[in-house]
Amino acid sequence: MHPAIPGESRQLNAKGVIAKQLVSFRQFNFHPKLKRMGVDQPLITLGSNTQFTIWSVIDIETSISGETILFLKHVKPLVCYQRLITRSIDSKFHPQIKDKLGRLTDDIYKAGRDSIVDRSREAACAIVNAYMLKQGYIEKIKI
Repeated sequence: MHPAIPGESRQLNAKGVIAKQLVSFRQFNFHPKLKRMGVDQPLITLGSNTQFTIWSVIDIETSISGETILFLKHVKPLVCYQRLITRSIDSKFHPQIKDKLGRLTDDIYKAGRDSIVDRSREAACAIVNAYMLKQGYIEKIKI
């Protein structure tokens, strides 16, 4: 019995054995499904619902036996937000926002708290201003 599964003792058979199934490999046709869904740059999360890392699929190949091989690259969390944000604003603001998020990402791993707060404020202002301009809430702005 496993300590993380408290009700497992109820699954004992007459001989005191618990029948379990272990799935070690399951084939999944990843590439055709992505094409049907219209996904160009898929992201994958590995881990649990509360503790995970984000990965970008950089290439998909098929092995000689027909299995799909995914080549993954770790993605910093702010890059994911950048992908979402850029869909909601005009493309002319993408370079400025990418720059500000890039500076914030660099500071998160290298700089002190004050610098991170400043970079966060700059990125948030650029994103909100560009979004509000697109929605028509404000007129001409300079980022």
